[in-house]
Amino acid sequence: MQLSDRQSTSKPTNAPPEEQAWTFLALWSNRAPMPRSEHRTRLGFHFEPAKGRAAKARFSLIVLALTILGASGGAMSAYGGRATERSAKFWETLLSLIIVVSLLFPGLSFGVSQNAAIDGAKKEGKLVLYTAMQPEDSTKLIDLYRSRFPFVDASFFRAGSAPLLNRILTESRAGRFLFDVVSGKVSDLLLLQKRGLLGTIVSSELAAYPDKFRDKQNRWVDIYNNYYTVAYNNQRVRPSEAPAGWDDLLDPKWSDGKITLDPRSYDWYFGMMTAWGAQKGGDFTRRLNRQKLAFRDGNVLIANLLAAGEFPIAITYAHLVDRLRTRGAPVDWVAVKPMVAAPISIALAARPMNPNAANLFVDLVLSKEGSEILKSMGRVPTRSDVQPSAKRLDAKALDLFPLHVSSDEMDPEDFRKSFGLR
Repeated sequence: MQLSDRQSTSKPTNAPPEEQAWTFLALWSNRAPMPRSEHRTRLGFHFEPAKGRAAKARFSLIVLALTILGASGGAMSAYGGRATERSAKFWETLLSLIIVVSLLFPGLSFGVSQNAAIDGAKKEGKLVLYTAMQPEDSTKLIDLYRSRFPFVDASFFRAGSAPLLNRILTESRAGRFLFDVVSGKVSDLLLLQKRGLLGTIVSSELAAYPDKFRDKQNRWVDIYNNYYTVAYNNQRVRPSEAPAGWDDLLDPKWSDGKITLDPRSYDWYFGMMTAWGAQKGGDFTRRLNRQKLAFRDGNVLIANLLAAGEFPIAITYAHLVDRLRTRGAPVDWVAVKPMVAAPISIALAARPMNPNAANLFVDLVLSKEGSEILKSMGRVPTRSDVQPSAKRLDAKALDLFPLHVSSDEMDPEDFRKSFGLR
């Protein structure tokens, strides 16, 4: 087949794979390639280039179709005759439709890649999750995964944030990479990312997560958030007199142990310092320390003590207070600005032992069903099409400031010194 000069110089250099395939098809059929600007008007759709596994699967389908098309053309040239020509035209039409369908419906090519992942997971047979999430959260998600992929022996190792991080770093220094997926505080995942220990997430579910809740390179995704807020007992504090913002906590009437805080609220502290800057944030924390805060271990305990009336004011998680409020407890919370969000995130290992099983797990956790599971356990999912249990907790209605700072950039000693803790 001879190509005209005009056709041979129309090859795009930076076009996505599927657009290159269209150009190739146009050249093969001895027609000038269709300009990108005409795709919508002449074909009725616009190219949305796929990425990662989906792109490879889609392009593979196109190349396969083009190969068969070429074979059919060769057969027609070799044998001639009207019957052979009609047969070749039939195959050309059918396979052209296959190409168009693969472009119009990328989910079909994603299905191919997912099936390949399932086949790979069957061969691997295992999944290892390292997590700092609460045991009930991890158990529920693993149970959901096992119900979908019973052929995978899924297990998890759970530890506190610091011990889990130390375990991963110790293993990596020894050249041992024993986990497939990790979940926990995003600050820890950011440190792992710095060390090159996180892989790239390729999932069709990523589009459902706002940009502010995921890494630009798709190394991690925030799956739910803990919002720090000002909460109060409405039997001890009238709603009209409750603090409306952070600066209101500096009022002398809230001094001498009337405000309680967890002595490990590092995320809140560094979130305020990051959001407000070192000067304003430092001035606020110094003045807040003069109020002589009461410290209690654990935000669940603090929320319950607040409901019991032991303290009139608390700096704690909004979702814990709201859960008690819906059960009739005399507590409420304020939509302060900014509202520091401490994300819990998920990531793939850079060198997973079971990559297919790992991809299936991450995809399931990021799915709407996975987010609904988290919601059922009282969490506040970050997925945009899953509404929180209370409308007030909807991220779109709040001035959220997600804390995306690496653990090695947050020295707990700064917090302790600011509040006179040892």
